[in-house]
Amino acid sequence: GRSYVLFYSNKSIYSNHHPSVFFDKGGVRYSTSEQYYMMRTACYFNDLSAAERIRKSNSKVAQKILVDQSVDLIIDDPFSWDTVSQNAMYDGLLMKFTQNMDMRKSLLDT
Repeated sequence: GRSYVLFYSNKSIYSNHHPSVFFDKGGVRYSTSEQYYMMRTACYFNDLSAAERIRKSNSKVAQKILVDQSVDLIIDDPFSWDTVSQNAMYDGLLMKFTQNMDMRKSLLDT
């Protein structure tokens, strides 16, 4: 039979919520790729205060609340947001899988 990976769970390394410590080029520590993505989202919407609080938080629930409070759900330029969104997730996943060798090996073995 088929095996499915549920990305909203933190049990799979392929989930953005799976614990996976990594650092960006500036040395900022992230506990999950989702935390990195939410921080980039807050930055895109110019809420640097929320971005900083997301960076400092280890609670995915608190991070989600912070980003939801900062994001204006009316996006003036959906194409621009789509590009930024995809690039942010790509960057986060690249750091996650290049800095966590066990996860990288599992990914490459698929």
